[in-house]
Amino acid sequence: MPSADCPSCDEQVIIRGEPKLGQYVSCPHCGEPLEVVTILPLELNFAPEDYEEYEDEDEDEDY
Repeated sequence: MPSADCPSCDEQVIIRGEPKLGQYVSCPHCGEPLEVVTILPLELNFAPEDYEEYEDEDEDEDY
């Protein structure tokens, strides 16, 4: 599984499935909300403060 270091606590964050650019994840070690900023190599950065608004929009979409 793909993984990258958390920019907050430097612990490894494993991403299930195929990571997508702009995807939001939380570090399981420190709980920091993170965003996938590059795929190759996989890199995480701090999520924007308003990231929860984007998550709510995704929930409304039909798949």
